[in-house]
Amino acid sequence: MAEAAGVSEEEIKERMKRYVDEFRGLLKPDAALILVATDLGVSIQETPTERPESVLQIASLFPGMSRVKLRGRITRMHGVIEFTRRDGAPGERAEFRLADETGVVLVVVWSKDLIEMIRSGEVREGDVVEISGGRVRPRGNMLTVHLDSRSTVRRLEGEFPELPVEDVEPLSVAEITEDLAGQEVDVRGVLSSASAPREFERKDGRPGMIASAVLADEKVDEDIRLVMWDYKSRLLEDVPLGSVVEVRSVRVAVRDESIELHSTPRTDVRVIQPGEGGRTAQEVEGNVIYVFEPSETFSRAGRRTVVDFVLATPDGPVLARAWGARAEEVLSIRLPARVRLVNHFWTIRDGDRVLNVGDYGRIEVLAEGEGRVPESAARIAHSLKYKRTWLELTEGEGFREVRGTVLGVSDPVRILWYCPECGSRVAKEYGIFQCPNCGEIAEAVPRPIFHLTIDDGTGVARVIFIGRKAEELLGKTVQDMLEEIEQQGYEEDSYPADELAKRLVGREVVARGRLRYQEDTGLIKLFAESMDFADPKSEVRLLLSEIERMRGSMSAG
Repeated sequence: MAEAAGVSEEEIKERMKRYVDEFRGLLKPDAALILVATDLGVSIQETPTERPESVLQIASLFPGMSRVKLRGRITRMHGVIEFTRRDGAPGERAEFRLADETGVVLVVVWSKDLIEMIRSGEVREGDVVEISGGRVRPRGNMLTVHLDSRSTVRRLEGEFPELPVEDVEPLSVAEITEDLAGQEVDVRGVLSSASAPREFERKDGRPGMIASAVLADEKVDEDIRLVMWDYKSRLLEDVPLGSVVEVRSVRVAVRDESIELHSTPRTDVRVIQPGEGGRTAQEVEGNVIYVFEPSETFSRAGRRTVVDFVLATPDGPVLARAWGARAEEVLSIRLPARVRLVNHFWTIRDGDRVLNVGDYGRIEVLAEGEGRVPESAARIAHSLKYKRTWLELTEGEGFREVRGTVLGVSDPVRILWYCPECGSRVAKEYGIFQCPNCGEIAEAVPRPIFHLTIDDGTGVARVIFIGRKAEELLGKTVQDMLEEIEQQGYEEDSYPADELAKRLVGREVVARGRLRYQEDTGLIKLFAESMDFADPKSEVRLLLSEIERMRGSMSAG
């Protein structure tokens, strides 16, 4: 680690000692070493015990897998890519596409030795290679395999006629940008709405047909309008809403600062996974028993409110998501409420089905505020949205729940500023705000941010609180903090977190949010949506249910 960071071993030991002293014995030396590695921007991993690894097929991969071994042909070599980390430091990685008989996957290389191997041309496009020690992660609508310092790439000699030489992968909706204007692309997404074909008269008097649809991204909160012309307007007529489709050979068009996809004479549609939504008046009824806190997303359609909620149906409780105006309607409902959702569709999130109602759907409130919300509503809601996991990432990334001991609180709390129009973080100099997208802006939105360091016995993670979540835990609004900073003469946009540390360090907590693994540093981050102190009774119930599940799987085996 000293060699990778360019510092002496004595300095690393001194930094570890400072962390151990700071946490008053609560931090073990190995955990202190991880924190020092994070500070220095290097990744350290224990060398795993050697064990035979079988070669997997690309089609069998799923997010969260580790120590993966694959064999395939490099069908596209993207080479070494330079980038800038969030802290402004330069970094580089290498990427290539690997194909076998079952599919294609993007390989992302973080190891310095492997990057040099690619830079020097030891591994080239068209080579057949065997990679081992990979970690599987999602990126948009496809999977990626990440290689770090523990991974290897070995070039194989031979012809291997069974392996494809070329591949063409569709883009996700989120990957369609203005830079692609005029290009013909293949796009994969979820059919969230579609209109019936209608006739119109062109300017020259000739008749035409047109139909429009909306494709939603499978992973992130993005969608795009799809316009189908003439005989292509009938391609989506029999496709159910919620279907995952691949629309091939469509042209990217930019109109009035919005991006659209337009059909060409070569356009066709392939249904990857049929949806469960009808084309009109698809309905489901149930009781809304829990509503999560809303969030805002910034997409091509502008700023939108999104809210998750739990709908109790005759077939059991389901996790649902409302978008835009439908989200505002859900937030105004008095619980419990009996509702009918019209024109909804289903998507897959972290392997589970989620019911969606958006701009083209409708929420009919049949009754509200009558009766009592079940006492178990919050527990049911959390179990549906957040899977409990250990920090060794046995359940992979995504919406997760983690229990651990608080080792420390970042100090001070930082106040960051964001653009009210596009949501980007802005630079602040001498009271002037500069947005990277909108230029100089008159006002910006302040949001506090800090993190907790927690340890669950299998790993260490940063639990990051930002905006309203940070305010709730601190017990102060951001305006209160800014005023106190000015009154007390604290460093600009920095608020002390010592009182929070006194309350939390050493406590057992359950944190929920979106879990991410940062490949280049080996850091695990959880962007918190809620946190509670651990309840022994609840933890015992979870352990008992886990024991029963293991017994059941052993009996089945």
